[in-house]
Amino acid sequence: MIQFFAGKQGVKRIVLMAVAALLVVVIIVGNIILNLYSPLLHGVFSKEDKSGATAEAQNALASADELVREISEESIVLLKNDEVNGEPFLPLDKNNTKLNFFGWGSTDQGFLVVGGGSGGTNIRSDNPNHITLLEACDYIGLEYNESLAEAYNAFSDFDADYRKDGSTGANALESLKNPGEDFYTADRMDGAYNYSSTAAVVLSRWGAENGGTGELVNIGQYSNGSVLELTSEEKIIFEKLQEKNFNVIVLLNTTNPIELGFLEEYDCIKACLYVGIPGQSGAFAIPEVLVGQQYKLLRDKDTNAVTGSEPVGKLSPSGRLSDTYAKSWQEFNPTYANALSVSAPGGRSVTYQEGIYFGYKWYETADEAGYYTDRGITYDDVVAYPFGYGLSYSDFTQEIVKFGYREGEEFTELNSGADLVPGREYEVTVRVSNVGEYPARDVVQLYYTAPYNEGGIEKASVNLLAFGKTAVLDPAVPEKSVQEVTITFTAYDMASYDAYDKNGNAFYGYELETGDYEIKLMQNAHELYPLPAESTATNMIGMYSEGTRFDKDPVTGEEVTNRFTGTSAYANMPIDGKDGIAGGVDYLSRANGFANFPITAVGSPNNEAKNAANYTYAGYDGKDTSSYLYGADNDEYLVTNEDGTKASSAALNGKDQSAKLKYNEELFKKLANWDDTDAWDKVLNSLSESVIKDLIGKGGFQTVAIESIGKPRNQDSDGPAGFNTNVVNADAHNEWTVFPAETLTGCSWSQRLTYNLGHAQGAVGVATGRQGWYAPGVNLHRSVYNSRNYEYYSEDGVLSGKLA
Repeated sequence: MIQFFAGKQGVKRIVLMAVAALLVVVIIVGNIILNLYSPLLHGVFSKEDKSGATAEAQNALASADELVREISEESIVLLKNDEVNGEPFLPLDKNNTKLNFFGWGSTDQGFLVVGGGSGGTNIRSDNPNHITLLEACDYIGLEYNESLAEAYNAFSDFDADYRKDGSTGANALESLKNPGEDFYTADRMDGAYNYSSTAAVVLSRWGAENGGTGELVNIGQYSNGSVLELTSEEKIIFEKLQEKNFNVIVLLNTTNPIELGFLEEYDCIKACLYVGIPGQSGAFAIPEVLVGQQYKLLRDKDTNAVTGSEPVGKLSPSGRLSDTYAKSWQEFNPTYANALSVSAPGGRSVTYQEGIYFGYKWYETADEAGYYTDRGITYDDVVAYPFGYGLSYSDFTQEIVKFGYREGEEFTELNSGADLVPGREYEVTVRVSNVGEYPARDVVQLYYTAPYNEGGIEKASVNLLAFGKTAVLDPAVPEKSVQEVTITFTAYDMASYDAYDKNGNAFYGYELETGDYEIKLMQNAHELYPLPAESTATNMIGMYSEGTRFDKDPVTGEEVTNRFTGTSAYANMPIDGKDGIAGGVDYLSRANGFANFPITAVGSPNNEAKNAANYTYAGYDGKDTSSYLYGADNDEYLVTNEDGTKASSAALNGKDQSAKLKYNEELFKKLANWDDTDAWDKVLNSLSESVIKDLIGKGGFQTVAIESIGKPRNQDSDGPAGFNTNVVNADAHNEWTVFPAETLTGCSWSQRLTYNLGHAQGAVGVATGRQGWYAPGVNLHRSVYNSRNYEYYSEDGVLSGKLA
């Protein structure tokens, strides 16, 4: 890419220009595309009110709010649904929909709709799009014990109007508030049971960036990670409900997964739903799922206030876990063993000693390797619910009905055992049939197992390969009860990275080792999808590889080499700790049944490793740069004055309100043609060294104006769940959309929904004068104790990457 954009001047190898080219191309292309296809940048020049009151803003916000509820409806995960009187407890019988809500998390103050820190999004309590759990029940007619709700409200001295100032919540300790045993008097419990024998317990856990010392390992009085266990006050709730023989539903309103072994300890618990952090109106989906009915909100056309709802069809939960849920986060968990280690004063370092073995890739591989049975326990003693798990109100069958590859329009069908050919895209078609009684969606999950050689390249026993989600399949309408879902993969998707030449073939990089590869249609990371009765199809495909080394990325063609380990490491300092930490790092290995499972945290980096931060690359010293152009004004401007002349710096920075600016349509069209190297050269050569440094060094939540190419200053807003004012408060209006947290959205397993979320957020940005977004990231949930996990989708890279 750098060589291409350099054009006729030849390859510009100076690091400064390389970085500049990449950054400026992205910025310029963004302007081009947005100008040609949407009015996104109009906020830079618009003198309109940016309070969110315009018709354009209200339409964008209304559409985004509908999507918030749709995401929640498809992301809520049904984890447990026991039978009561011979029938699954959920959905609730329409003739018996009275509920007692227990737990301070059920109240309007306690129920969490957003996390904190940069991942939080501002929402006011008087915003008509803000819907609490109890309000949602009111809107659909699900009755609840109001006197019990008022008692929980009165228990807390926490300000009931705390959201009036646009803040996003309390803190991790505040979300744990619950009364003690004295609250649950005999009269109160008798009154509750007489109201309804059904209780719903809301368990809330809050998180935020910079969650404090030890993240969520040690918070206040909660040490050793107990913040992700039941508190003593929560245990009292379940004990009291058990005594009275309530039928209990657990609602997990959490940023981070809590230990779920307790679901088996109390017989009164009949059902459990993971509802996550649902955003501004996502709580509306909770009573919908409880009664199995989807509703449409009715609003006052003038005030936008909710006036009621009307049913639009049945609704079944279709979410699947994007993380493994264990029964204990301290036992048999390698990331907990080396949670945190202190390094330099004022800083911390974490050594990822577990390597690839975290999340389901640890739990499933440990089971395969016999790690649990060697200790006298089973997988079920350790894992409550596996990655990808989720129940439905209906029943489905899945079967692989077609497998092969396509060349042009021609499809070649393959049988199991076919050779795995690099560069070829394979298709797997899965027939999904709703054979139950409830309209519902299902998720297709395709995993693979690669051949593992003892002591060789580390590989998990099971890995997500590809996934898809059906439309609503209605068993009452035969032609709408079945859908064929086609998903694709390549050989490269199953390659493993060998940083240390563990297989001794003198190659460092991605490779497919020789052997058999199993491709499996699974219900989750632990269970195969059983074939329908009398089916002649298969849910397992075998493929064979003769071994392939990928020395170049198959998409970009760029060389793939070790950048962080060995003799080719950047700054001459491997960052794997083998040289930089006293005693080295013994990374977790599958060999010998995980015989080197970590017991304590590894050491801290030595001075040599710390000093690598001051490394300066000298490879370009003394290079002749006399032919390179910097800061040449070539009269090519993205934006000009209305008369076509060069815009001033004041105008581009929005300080000259009298300036009338316009887009340079002719230049945009030239730059939209990647082959027009002359046009690109003129623009890139107009950048001076100081401008490039400003573009990079002053790039926090903005991109600076560049007078030499007529680029306006753009303001970028933070907030992966929607724009917020937590970092940049300019033009704050607190009327942006609060989407569900990524941890809940990840459970949708729907690329359609996340694609629509991107469009919705773009429309909100257009209407409210934003030019950039610090969007959702793809960090993985390595440890459950990371207080920022709710900003990211999953513990799995395939699910996270494709949703993002």
